[in-house]
Amino acid sequence: MRFAASGELSVRPASKTSAIVSDTDDVAEVIELFPDTIQYEQDGYAGQLRLDSTSLVIEADDYETFTYPFTRTRDIPGLARNDPALIEREWDGMTLSDVSFRRGADGRYTATAVYRGMATGRRAASFVATVNYYGEVTRGTAGHTHYTVIYEGTPIDESELPSTPTTPGAPTTPTGAQPPAAVAEQGQLSHIIAGVVLLIVTAFALRRFIRKFGKGKTKNHESINETKRFISKD
Repeated sequence: MRFAASGELSVRPASKTSAIVSDTDDVAEVIELFPDTIQYEQDGYAGQLRLDSTSLVIEADDYETFTYPFTRTRDIPGLARNDPALIEREWDGMTLSDVSFRRGADGRYTATAVYRGMATGRRAASFVATVNYYGEVTRGTAGHTHYTVIYEGTPIDESELPSTPTTPGAPTTPTGAQPPAAVAEQGQLSHIIAGVVLLIVTAFALRRFIRKFGKGKTKNHESINETKRFISKD
């Protein structure tokens, strides 16, 4: 069997946005998480779209609070001597971690104190990365389908086909098996033939009986007549 289809092919540009969640905002690492191509199927159009790496956008998705150390430097001028005891141990919530002195032209000292403290911050815990895919997709429109059927085999002898048409919806008879109606007709015909044969045999037997009985009766009659003639002579 052969067939041929006719129709038109429609082509149009298409795009699709893909998004993933990442634990980093590094562009080089994130772009590797996307496949180079994706499959597009919508409104009967289908095709493959290619990744556009320049369209990558990374945004923070969730945040977390964290702590971190920091330092601040403070100059303390006009000191009479270079004595660390003159420097405050605590300042603005921070702790003194280091101090140094330098002497001025007036003979007084200036201290440079370094204070260390802890601060809290808020940072992104995860990121959402989006990227676009572009390409052309196609859709086939409906047309006409032409079928060519080629039959091969031995021709069927129509004389072998049943003359009586089959009633639609009636049960079919397997190949090589007689239908129930034919079997019933054959049974009735067998009974009729057996009855005729029995009748013929009975008639033939009755005929022989009559003939045999008739011959015996004739002989008895002849014997009686001979006896009568013998008596008359005496």
